[in-house]
Amino acid sequence: FPVTIRSYEYGNGSAFDSSGNLYLVASGSASYLIKITPEGFVTRKQVFNTGWIGGGSNTYDSTVKIDSSDNIYIAGTWDSSPKQMLLVKLDSSGNLVWQNRVGSTSLNSECYCLSLDASENPIVFGSQVESGAGSYQFILKETTAGAVSWGRKRGGTTADYSLSGATDSSSNVYVGGRVETGTAYASLMQYSSSGTLN
Repeated sequence: FPVTIRSYEYGNGSAFDSSGNLYLVASGSASYLIKITPEGFVTRKQVFNTGWIGGGSNTYDSTVKIDSSDNIYIAGTWDSSPKQMLLVKLDSSGNLVWQNRVGSTSLNSECYCLSLDASENPIVFGSQVESGAGSYQFILKETTAGAVSWGRKRGGTTADYSLSGATDSSSNVYVGGRVETGTAYASLMQYSSSGTLN
């Protein structure tokens, strides 16, 4: 079934809840969380409002994950100066539980991927880019309560990007990325659940 929200907006990420409802995060003139039933009806269209950190600026490259209790996690890039990562947790009714902004006072921080580990802790994958220099692969793990468990940054002398990520049943973290040293290479790293590089 086709569902058109607006012609100039684009969907960035999607996930299903336990009842088969589809959640879509979309960006354009604003950033949205859209809930679509299995029959194709839009039952919620929620603008990232000013009560959220990202409300004052557009949030793009967003991705969404839903845990076993139908809590909703949204991660994206907040278009501030410098750019920062945004991680938001909502309950199953769309109410804000907590929100975190992650980044640097001098580096642009961009989010590319979001994953939940075996304990449903959110992990954000992205990059920090230094103007006129290299970039870092950046991984951040938080608890379900929004506290930082650990963060890792790797690279900097070349262009390093963590573009995708996943976790296994033991909550090991796998990071897929790209390293550019004149020639571009694919990279794959594994971290333990506590953030040790294996």
